[in-house]
Amino acid sequence: MKRWPWISIMLATIVILNPVGLDIIEAAFFSNEQLSNNIWQPIAIVAILLLLSSIALEWFIRKRRVA
Repeated sequence: MKRWPWISIMLATIVILNPVGLDIIEAAFFSNEQLSNNIWQPIAIVAILLLLSSIALEWFIRKRRVA
């Protein structure tokens, strides 16, 4: 049984690389408008943290099931 969290990684990749996800990343970090940066940065950071925590949770569950 593989221990790496492939389901969460695949889900995070799909969420980030779809057109809406790319637009949010662009508006949050690469936009020249300060208002757009200020609005979208907290939203993007929270979404990224949620994706990372789901990856960590899946990894932890898989590790515990093996043990």
